[in-house]
Amino acid sequence: MNKSPKEPGDAFENEVIDFLVRSVGSDLWIHKPEGKLPGDKILGASGLWEVDIIIEKPLKFIEDEPRTKTGNVRSGTLEHDPLPRAVIECKWAGPIAAEKRQKGSSLDSNLARAYEHLNDIHLKNQQTKLFVVVSRLPIRGEQSRDYLLLFRNIGVGFFNFGDPSDRQRLVEEVTTLIP
Repeated sequence: MNKSPKEPGDAFENEVIDFLVRSVGSDLWIHKPEGKLPGDKILGASGLWEVDIIIEKPLKFIEDEPRTKTGNVRSGTLEHDPLPRAVIECKWAGPIAAEKRQKGSSLDSNLARAYEHLNDIHLKNQQTKLFVVVSRLPIRGEQSRDYLLLFRNIGVGFFNFGDPSDRQRLVEEVTTLIP
């Protein structure tokens, strides 16, 4: 059975989440949006955008009244920041040979879409940190743009997940978001 082009991307997103949770602990809520909370789509200058990973302050339950001795039912409110502390777009590309055609979207077209989305989000939410994490850098036969500089120019951090020093830099950036 053939894998859908989305499966490796989903697995890559999960790998990034697992790595960040192991690295920064539970001081931040690092998760994939599920469409259930108001902040699961991020408002940009031109509309709402779906993102791959959201980093937020952990949800906090605030009880309205003290717990009774007779029941387990509690009432209260859920404290939730209206904007995430950071958003991560993950872009996976397989280790293909330059002479072979990649099925589906190329790394370049994926990064072009990430640039569009994150630039639009940045225009509306300058206090939210924005990151792009790629599974690898472009290889021979793909465009050789300076993606680090392109994304830096719009206020977005760019990280190659395959590079241990970039992974460490990502952890350092995310750690600055801890309340």
